[in-house]
Amino acid sequence: MVRRAGFKRKCGNVEGFQLFERSSGGILNLTFDSNLLESYYQECSFSRATCRFRFGSLYASLAYIAWIIYFSIERPFCWEYYISGLAFGVALSMSCYVTSFIKKFFKKYHLWICGIYSGISGILVLLPFISSVPPVSLAFHLNGAVQLVLLTYTMLPLRLWQLLLICGPLSVSQVVLASCRYGYIGWFAILIHIVGHLCAHFIGIILHLMFQVWRRSTFLRLGYNALMRKALKKEQETRDDMIKSLMPGDVAQEVMRDVGNGEDSDAANGDAGRSRSRNKRTRKKRHSDARGDGMDDISPSGVGFSDDFFDDEEDAETSKKHSVVSNVEADGQITSPDDVEANPGSPRASLVPKAGAPAHAVSFRKFHVNQLENVSVLFADIVGFTKMSSNKTASHLVYLLNDLFGRFDLLCERTGCEKIATLGDCYYCVAGCPKPVSDHAERAVEMGRAMCVAIQQFDEDHHEEVNMRVGVHTGKVICGIVGTRRFKYDVWSNDVTLANEMESSGKPGQVHISEATLGFVKDIYEVSEGEAVQDIRKFKVLVEFFSTEEQCFAIKHTQDEAKIKTYFIEKRLDGKPPYSLPPMEIDAPPKESSKPGSGESPNVTVAPPAPTQPLSTSPLISNTFNQAPHLQTDRNGGSEMHNLNQGTAEQSKAPYQHRYMHNRESDVDMLQALQDLAKTEEVFAFPPISRITLNFHSNVVEACYRRLGLRRPKGPSVVNLSWSTPRIAPLINALTETIVFVIVFITCVIIFPDSRIAAYSPTFYVVSTLAVVIHVLFLTLLVADLAAWGLTSRPPEKSSRPGCDWRRCTMRTYIVCFQWYMRNMIGAVFLILPTAVILSNFCGAFFKGVDFYPSLFIAHYRNLCGLLFSFMIINFTLFTSFSSWTKSFTALLACLLVILLIFLPCTGSSPFAFHVYENVWLDHVVHWSQLNETNSLGNLPIWTRPVLESDFYWELALILLLTFVLVGALNREFDISFRLSFHRDYEARLAKQAITHQKIQADWLLKNIIPYYIVDDLRQHNKYSRHIDDAAVVFACISNFSEFYDEQYQGGQEMLRVLNEIFADFEHQLTAVKYKDVEKIKTIGSCFMGASGLNMIERVRNKRPDEHLWALMDFALDLIRTLDDFNRQMFNFQFEMKVGYNIGEVTAGVIGTTKLLYDIWGDTVNVASRMYSTGKKGRIQVTEAVAKRLESRYEFEYRGEVFVKGKGDMKTYLLVRRRQE
Repeated sequence: MVRRAGFKRKCGNVEGFQLFERSSGGILNLTFDSNLLESYYQECSFSRATCRFRFGSLYASLAYIAWIIYFSIERPFCWEYYISGLAFGVALSMSCYVTSFIKKFFKKYHLWICGIYSGISGILVLLPFISSVPPVSLAFHLNGAVQLVLLTYTMLPLRLWQLLLICGPLSVSQVVLASCRYGYIGWFAILIHIVGHLCAHFIGIILHLMFQVWRRSTFLRLGYNALMRKALKKEQETRDDMIKSLMPGDVAQEVMRDVGNGEDSDAANGDAGRSRSRNKRTRKKRHSDARGDGMDDISPSGVGFSDDFFDDEEDAETSKKHSVVSNVEADGQITSPDDVEANPGSPRASLVPKAGAPAHAVSFRKFHVNQLENVSVLFADIVGFTKMSSNKTASHLVYLLNDLFGRFDLLCERTGCEKIATLGDCYYCVAGCPKPVSDHAERAVEMGRAMCVAIQQFDEDHHEEVNMRVGVHTGKVICGIVGTRRFKYDVWSNDVTLANEMESSGKPGQVHISEATLGFVKDIYEVSEGEAVQDIRKFKVLVEFFSTEEQCFAIKHTQDEAKIKTYFIEKRLDGKPPYSLPPMEIDAPPKESSKPGSGESPNVTVAPPAPTQPLSTSPLISNTFNQAPHLQTDRNGGSEMHNLNQGTAEQSKAPYQHRYMHNRESDVDMLQALQDLAKTEEVFAFPPISRITLNFHSNVVEACYRRLGLRRPKGPSVVNLSWSTPRIAPLINALTETIVFVIVFITCVIIFPDSRIAAYSPTFYVVSTLAVVIHVLFLTLLVADLAAWGLTSRPPEKSSRPGCDWRRCTMRTYIVCFQWYMRNMIGAVFLILPTAVILSNFCGAFFKGVDFYPSLFIAHYRNLCGLLFSFMIINFTLFTSFSSWTKSFTALLACLLVILLIFLPCTGSSPFAFHVYENVWLDHVVHWSQLNETNSLGNLPIWTRPVLESDFYWELALILLLTFVLVGALNREFDISFRLSFHRDYEARLAKQAITHQKIQADWLLKNIIPYYIVDDLRQHNKYSRHIDDAAVVFACISNFSEFYDEQYQGGQEMLRVLNEIFADFEHQLTAVKYKDVEKIKTIGSCFMGASGLNMIERVRNKRPDEHLWALMDFALDLIRTLDDFNRQMFNFQFEMKVGYNIGEVTAGVIGTTKLLYDIWGDTVNVASRMYSTGKKGRIQVTEAVAKRLESRYEFEYRGEVFVKGKGDMKTYLLVRRRQE
């Protein structure tokens, strides 16, 4: 359980406030709530902590050397002793610096070394009080203690309670010694000592906590980053396997290039797009709320400290410019004509001219095809399949096909062929595509020989009597993707058709090759001649004819007829046998839970594991939704899935969210991921920034970093609020600086009389008023902004009510004020205000008027000013998210201004200043003189000697310069640490976006192979097949596409582009909500196959049991209308379509091992296919049973009896029209 540090309260959904996520131990002892994380964090941060320790020791050495030079030049009283002590400090610091490079020793004893070093340094700071006569002012002592306190808090790798034990006694001792060692210095000076130490401790503690918060938050985010990268690697491996299971990798990369970028909604939606339509109202409401809050929109470029933050930047163009990975939410619904023109995936989008293009210009969809020569194509058909399937149930038949095709898949890998697809009982593959190879013909022939052997083994294993008829032809092919959803990698050309003809004219158990293939393998195989077949590759001639049906002229292609020689493979000349697979272990065939056609509700039959690799162990299934189950490989090269369905559903929703239930196992996983990611010393490595400007090398990253202050937690309330929240850090720093300002302001009001009585100048009042106003306004803005987005129950909405306007105005004001350059300018003014208040009290007449005022008065005034100057710029280390250069440059201006003021000559005394002296200071001077009379030297207290000498100016100048160097160095160190934290989170965001992008691509690819609604069933079982009653199947074939297809123009590639446009228009119809029950199954050449009623989840939601049947019939009508529109708007050539429709039982399943394929089988499918092949163009043909089933909704006309292969004469009907509702 996560223990939270800080306060807890209830306000809306506020959980509480914590220093950082998973914090524990309280402020004094910050730790993680896990000992594993804490120990590994200490190990990883040690190298960075060592660097900070070295920095502190180097600065201490520099300060010691600077004072050695000063004492060597000025040579004050007892300067030799001071130089000796300072030299010892240099030696000590350099010794510690050198020791830090002895890694093992320093790592083992670093706590002792830090404690001893800080203790001795504290003694060195107090050691000058030994001298009875001080050679330096009290400002020297106070400044040394303040700098040591800051260095201790910020540079030593110790706990806060340890730092307090070191710094607390040091401050108390310094204040006590300064108050009484050299006589009474006045309670004003004592007050300044106390204020200086309080400010140093307060700022030091805040800086220590801020550094700890950012560094620990960085470590935790880096752990999440490591987990994400590990998941990304797994996703990449999964994706590669998925690509291999669908299509060649190069083709898949091209196809998926734009998936996830929202550029093509048609291609990206898939079947799952329709499931989102069910939540349309909810989504619209959510989007409406988001639009109501213009500043709640998530910018893709808003890379901040977590995905749990919004980016309030309203500059959309800038956000787009710096975007890393675009957010994706494709809707797929076209609701207006404007949408059709704007959406490249809309129906007939190819008919819409591009913007800026001529009116007649046509914009086509993306088309992923390539033309190759010397490719060998193999077609293989099962001889005796009809007889084998006649006495098998559908699920048993799927089981047998999966076994047989699984063997063929393995043979494809061994012979180096690329499987294309299976069409019923037909299996076809290619060699030399997509990557050309010289031995393509030999590979294809060897594949065919091996298939003939494999099917003999299949017969022995299953006691069947089937054989293979194999045909191979070599020629040109067009390979690629046609369609936008449920597509597959395929090949087209006349040579492919000829290869199919080689198979159909072949003999069982033999490989039938063409003359073209023989030319590549004549020296390898012994062949026998076969019968010549018709050559369909002759040049076509375009002719015009008069169509009596259309009563108009049309065009078509004609070609000459010719024959080609064919041959049968007998054996290899070298006697090498064909490839063969090892013996398979065959499980029992599946048992049906109910008989098909019983009229019961659809039942599910899960087939047992196939003899080869089980389907669910395919990377496509086993790794879906970030699963990583244990796999056990068996002797057949397959694998067995264990606990596949355990704990995957929730992981798919949020695999690596920050706020999950932490336990030891998750911490171990994180540490292992961190160890795999980088070495421990590289975890907090120097970020990729310029060592001079500290800007990121990448302009995009720098721009994102500069917008960091505009980010706030998502949601209408503060959840998991912490110091690491980008919008909270400025408020914490502003409160710290305001407290410092108030302390300094009150101190100045008390100790400087001209701020109370008879002031010689109104400067103090003017500066103080401006400073108070600026602080009030700045804090009010920060607090109001926190209230606007954090402490109310609802986000700001666009409304005319005045009550809602303050939130929007507040947040917009914050955005304006916290742009990069604006916030740095405001920050510079804000930080210089305490210094301005101090300097507004400075009086040159008092500081230098030795000739006009008593020496004791001058000494006291100089002492007060010197003490204030010694710590007045340490507040410039606050606001770590601001530019270190801006803060350091402003601090330098303040230092130079003070140095200028103390060195400028003063010509005389002001009458106002003298009036103040008479009325206020005179009584104090007499009182101090009496108190210090016994310890005076020349009637003056001992402590006044250093401040009255001219060396005091140079001493103050050196104090200011060294303080500036410390402030500048701390600013640089914190800026680097802050940028390191940001960059680590930036990398984590990139990794997460990459994972999201990869998952979108992987899911999209998977859903184009397997419907989304069967994935859960596949995870639970090793095989999937489902017997479905009352399903509808449609075949829509462009019957005259072969007449249109001509390879004389660009090898037929542009003809396929037309087919791609037609199919894409068909597929776009599926995005309509009314077709939620309809899905594409596949395309076969120029034939489009679809079905409805396969998704039982959608079917049970329908109000009437026949809705899915009506949906598919309406879809078929839309296909005809779509093709008619295509004919009218694009081409003179009139495409013709035949449509066949049938209703009945089907079996849906997934077959294949290395190449997965979702398909449906059954007599219903066969009859639907015969309905289109024997149908009429432009009409939908159905059986008598279908006509009677749908006659209440549709009107049919009797056509007559039609001969159907395998069925004999069947009475068929043609759809006339849909009846009026």
